[in-house]
Amino acid sequence: MLSVRVSAPERRPITASDPFRIELSSIERPMRFPHPHLIIILAVWLGYGGVFSVHAADKMKFETDPPQRLEVRYRLFKTGNMWNFLELDTQTGRLWQVQFSVDNDDNRTRTPISTEVLAGDGKNGRFTLYPTDNMWNFLMVDQDSGRIWQAQFSIDDENRGIFPIVGSEDARLFPEKLLKNPR
Repeated sequence: MLSVRVSAPERRPITASDPFRIELSSIERPMRFPHPHLIIILAVWLGYGGVFSVHAADKMKFETDPPQRLEVRYRLFKTGNMWNFLELDTQTGRLWQVQFSVDNDDNRTRTPISTEVLAGDGKNGRFTLYPTDNMWNFLMVDQDSGRIWQAQFSIDDENRGIFPIVGSEDARLFPEKLLKNPR
């Protein structure tokens, strides 16, 4: 059996002839982290934190594949239904459901959700859509006046339309015709 004996280095007192020698007794001994498993847990936690922060940033992005210019008159908005998009006239607030198909011409349609002109000032980009957690509903916002509608698309005609979201102060501020359901 082989035996190895390790001894501590010789410690010499600091003398006038050796003014730059520093006693390194605490550094000479190897440092050990008392709980090495905590390093692993910390590394895993920080790694997942980075992943979660990326997902949070992705969720904050406005989904328009491909990226679109904001000042144009017509924009397509992606829905949670892979076969449907919403086409918005950003100048007037008119809205259509656009359905496509890869195998059936009858399923390629452009169906009106709302054809009523909600603003007539001729300004592109006035209206926009915001997705909700319900894939069948978006919020349509008039970015100039602050008015908001729930925009609902559907396969069924009776479940399609826009519905004003009205507060008590809105009844005084806006003309009655702009607050009606345009169906």
